[in-house]
Amino acid sequence: MNEPSPRRLEFDRENMLYELFISSNDLSIIKSNQTNDNSWSMAFGRYLKTIRTNPNVLLYPFIKTILNESLPITRGLFLILKQCVYLYPEKLVNLSLQRHLSTALTIMTDPYLKYKYVRLLRLIINQIEEKYLNEILPLTNNLLENYPQLDISIIIVLEKLVLINLDSKLQSSLNQSYNQTLIEYLKSNDFDDDELIDLCYLLFQINLNKSLHCVFNISNIFIDLLAYIDYDIDTMMNWLLTPETGEKFLIFILRLIKYLSSNRDELKSQAGNDTYNQLVTTMKRFHEQLNNAYEKSLFPYNIKPLLNAFNLF
Repeated sequence: MNEPSPRRLEFDRENMLYELFISSNDLSIIKSNQTNDNSWSMAFGRYLKTIRTNPNVLLYPFIKTILNESLPITRGLFLILKQCVYLYPEKLVNLSLQRHLSTALTIMTDPYLKYKYVRLLRLIINQIEEKYLNEILPLTNNLLENYPQLDISIIIVLEKLVLINLDSKLQSSLNQSYNQTLIEYLKSNDFDDDELIDLCYLLFQINLNKSLHCVFNISNIFIDLLAYIDYDIDTMMNWLLTPETGEKFLIFILRLIKYLSSNRDELKSQAGNDTYNQLVTTMKRFHEQLNNAYEKSLFPYNIKPLLNAFNLF
């Protein structure tokens, strides 16, 4: 009989510890089983996820003590840090997140770990008040220096920091890093749907701020996004109907249509007659399909403002 693999043994230990933590819900038992390995960290992170709504008052000082140590950079550590974002959003500055995130930035080699790292940064930026971010995130210059080694979605974090801090110098550096058209950039990188929408919406917002200069203007964003999805209205419908992308794409496309309806000449000049006509035809078809879905009550939120905006387009 074959011996179980190290990964199997690690996973079995993780599940055993998780079941113990859940069944006992006893902090003393969690402490007595504490080790620095990934199994314990994953089990503890999973436990934290289950008790978000009613955490033990002694849990915060325990977590603070753990995170004050020098811990190995693992999936388990990232899971614990992620749960802390939800549990203690106003206390993160006291949980050594900046130190752990800065350390991870320089030593990570595993692609999946890099992906989870960037996802954690995005969660922090979206969930935590802006006034705390400089004390939680790694220094922007360090993120920029390590940009080529990280998961490509780090660009979303960097563009978000541009918008938060109105950092024209950072935006200038990012403009140089694109070094191609937007559609070429999108095609050369494997963005998830939510990442694609987040990036395009950030670029749109940066364009609206006169103190910032984005290498892609708003017409570029609209033209290249539709070309990237091959003018497929089903893709846009899926974005609106999928929970992970629905509301964010609704906000983005609504603001985009309102802007373009007031700047038709800019769009037509940028696109040329043939592409412009294709864009208009696509959006008319999209409007028809939206209206049909609306009449069938397929949306979990109100899309009436989007339908009304098409009257301007």
